[in-house]
Amino acid sequence: MNLVLDIGNTRVKAAVFKEDKLVDHWVWERSAALKNTEGLIGRLSIANTMVASVGGEFKELIAFLEASVPNFFVLTFMSALPFINAYKTPMTLGVDRLAVVAAAQFLYPNKNCLIVDAGSCITYELLTSSGVYLGGGIAPGVQMRYNSMNTQTAALPLLSRPDYVNTYGTSTDTCMHSGVVLGVCYEIEGWIRSVNTELENLTVILTGGDAKYLSKQLKNTIFANPNLALIGINQLLQYQITHA
Repeated sequence: MNLVLDIGNTRVKAAVFKEDKLVDHWVWERSAALKNTEGLIGRLSIANTMVASVGGEFKELIAFLEASVPNFFVLTFMSALPFINAYKTPMTLGVDRLAVVAAAQFLYPNKNCLIVDAGSCITYELLTSSGVYLGGGIAPGVQMRYNSMNTQTAALPLLSRPDYVNTYGTSTDTCMHSGVVLGVCYEIEGWIRSVNTELENLTVILTGGDAKYLSKQLKNTIFANPNLALIGINQLLQYQITHA
């Protein structure tokens, strides 16, 4: 079986796959990554592991995996990829972005794809039907927008996303909610319209911590998949074994 770890800025996501099939998955605090990984390795027959980290170094975790798993890989910009990477500065490209592109290619082969990853930041990734990754965009995420309005002004409060947002606000709080949440939705819909003019029959995939929440607000037809990065890391792990 395969164990994949997606180490983000705030949390660690882990999943076990049997080839392409997702068996189980978990979300941990970063401080619990080593202990929980040791527990998984101790009770499961893990033969292959890949770590994708955008959240700094995890030297103890990596040392443990190197000593405990027959095939261990760390995802980097130098890893073998199942698609053509046309990004001009690949050494600056986040591995989380590589992962969602790999997942899109696996789940939607021969399709033009726009992948929207709504996490701490919102990233936009473009993958052509011929398997070429073109690049995309990076924007502030939902909570980051709330945080910035609070820290960069003298009077605006610190808020979190509400369950429901009106088209326009009637108080300072509801105006902020409208500006943030609907602003993000309009941004995503604008990306979809723009990319559709260049890549026909576009498949739009939404993932990340805010994916489920935003999917309820968006009017476009999208495929929401909260485990997209984990699926992509697993595909990249298997690709290393067969092609690296």
